[in-house]
Amino acid sequence: MQEKDSISLIEHLSIIKDPRIERTKKHKLIDILIITVCAVICRNDTWNDIEDFALENEEWFRKFLDLDNGIPSHDTIARVVSLINPKEFERAFYQWTSSIKTILNDEHHIAIDDKSLRGTLKGGDKTSPLNLIHAWSINNNVVLAQNATGTKTNEITIFKKYF
Repeated sequence: MQEKDSISLIEHLSIIKDPRIERTKKHKLIDILIITVCAVICRNDTWNDIEDFALENEEWFRKFLDLDNGIPSHDTIARVVSLINPKEFERAFYQWTSSIKTILNDEHHIAIDDKSLRGTLKGGDKTSPLNLIHAWSINNNVVLAQNATGTKTNEITIFKKYF
């Protein structure tokens, strides 16, 4: 487990259990997760884009990832990401973003916003769209936390547990 003050993405994502069978592993889970998170943060939103991003930045990734078998293919990335426990990932990612906000200077601003995603339906409800609340660090251009809510609600009430 990571130290309380650690901001290492690798340490935070290392808590995620690898759901794959040992003999089928060609790439380390942490390598796939780090590549995926970095690519998505850099606005790559398809599996092919994530693979291309990793290939373009392979030299940089090799500074802190093993990549013994090279960059995983987009199919491998998609398959492995679909197998991980989303709650474990959410918890690890939230802990990482929370650790980052502790090193931000006291003068940073956080915007909290509630959005209804039209054209989406939550659960079995056929009438209500999915509602998301997120906190955005304005100075650092990064989402610090995001949470789905049942209905349009007061943003401050929901995010008191985060901030």
